[in-house]
Amino acid sequence: MASPDALVKSITDWLDVLASPGEDQGMWFGSDDSDLESVKVELAAAARKVKAFARQSGKGCEPPDGSKTMCSKMLQKCFQKLKKADGDWDGVDVRWRTLYSDVCTIEAVWRCRSTLLHGASQANADNEEDYRGALRLVDLGIIANKGELAGLGRSPSLRSRIASKLHQEALRAMGDNPPTNPCDDAWCARRALPSLERRGSGKRRRSSNLDADDVDREREGLDKWEEPAVSPVTCPQCSAVGRITCVASWKGEELKEHAVGRGVCLPVVGADNEQLSARVAAKQPCLVQGLAELWNATEKWRDLGYIRGIAGLRIVPVEVGGKYNAPGAISRMMRLNDFLNEYVVGGSSEAGPGDGSPAFVTRMSSVCSISDGLVPEGAMGYGETERGAAPAAYLAQHALFEQIPELGDDIEVPWVCSNTGRKRVQKVNVWLGPAGTVSPLHTDRFDNILQQVVGDKYVRIYSPEHSKALRPGAGALSNTSKLDLEGGEAAFGPEGPHADVSALPFSEGILREGHALFIPAGHWHYVRSLSPSLSVNFWWE
Repeated sequence: MASPDALVKSITDWLDVLASPGEDQGMWFGSDDSDLESVKVELAAAARKVKAFARQSGKGCEPPDGSKTMCSKMLQKCFQKLKKADGDWDGVDVRWRTLYSDVCTIEAVWRCRSTLLHGASQANADNEEDYRGALRLVDLGIIANKGELAGLGRSPSLRSRIASKLHQEALRAMGDNPPTNPCDDAWCARRALPSLERRGSGKRRRSSNLDADDVDREREGLDKWEEPAVSPVTCPQCSAVGRITCVASWKGEELKEHAVGRGVCLPVVGADNEQLSARVAAKQPCLVQGLAELWNATEKWRDLGYIRGIAGLRIVPVEVGGKYNAPGAISRMMRLNDFLNEYVVGGSSEAGPGDGSPAFVTRMSSVCSISDGLVPEGAMGYGETERGAAPAAYLAQHALFEQIPELGDDIEVPWVCSNTGRKRVQKVNVWLGPAGTVSPLHTDRFDNILQQVVGDKYVRIYSPEHSKALRPGAGALSNTSKLDLEGGEAAFGPEGPHADVSALPFSEGILREGHALFIPAGHWHYVRSLSPSLSVNFWWE
């Protein structure tokens, strides 16, 4: 990470631009939106006020009026524009999204002005909320302004650098609080402090707040993890013996999709195999083994404590309510720690069978030795839809590395996305959630590599030639099928409304941890998590 002085300079340079809007800022100059112009003028005045404070030499100095906030009215005006989009911020005028992002950022800088304008670290329990509140604002600005590009080979954006600094300061402030359990923020802060100290000093140090036994206990989740059972039987679909990607090899929860086990097994090729290049060129789906063999993420991301330490306090968009095309599904902005605790890991000892509380996962957890057994055997996990169950939630299709470039350091863009002629990566997304999360049958405009980092998924693919029979929706959902592959066999029977679908050929398989799936552009694909799962996908053209 850049030095504090470098960040301070970048912020003051940015303030110079905001304080003097002109024709060089083409998207702002001469706007025909009077409300936009009004907020732009207010923003320039706010930037000049922050600049004046930044020029003061005393690191502990405060403005004469002692004001804690600056942009509350501007934030309200901008948010009203975004609120009308009902969560679909992509449909909002990019000028308003950029303005909202700038207002959020300047408000965050003002709230933590001594740290961000003078480089003074004043993290303690008294100002923890200041750092966390400012961090939330910057994250909302990053999410709203989707045009920002950072991470995976690009330089981090100013906003992502500010957010990283605020996250570190918030963790330091929380480190003084006594931890109560491995899922609370204080525990995560103490777990992260040694790595923060190493980044600052270049030396390997252990924080005195967390002793060696605590760290070792946190990592026992990895030691207890075992490869899922694989059947050695001959696959009735492809005649392969013991292939772990065949549906016949799955020995977990019964698969419930229509016609499961009656498709063609997806072929498996090696990451360095010429067959992969040939299949990509021919637009033929396949599973790939070894693409992420050298990723740090394959080991580090199975430890939730590591993820919490880097991003636990960050705000992320979460789909709540099942599939994105389900009635009543909403997008909820929440802290990553809260999402993990509420939907993936769980944290209530009062949980009981059927109450919708998630069973604690050992496969994707760093604390199972401490919290194992929080939920009695048989308790229903998130992602299920029986009566009384809590709604499913999914951190889905989120450009997490643009928001948090530090996590992007743990992965690499697969060679196949850039080494086959015209290829250019369009977007990289993260998918994180409990068992049972579903991406309904849909298509994408770009070629796609879906890399499974943690957990397993059932996948199914139909050829584009069957598009009409697969009942595409209308408007914004024209790339999504109306079919519910989990809706029971009656709809697909001889007398059912979708009887013709049963005769359509498809490919299927189990996307195992460490494997990847190549999905050609335009191919219909359906994906369901069979365990707590973390995936990364790469769209390219």
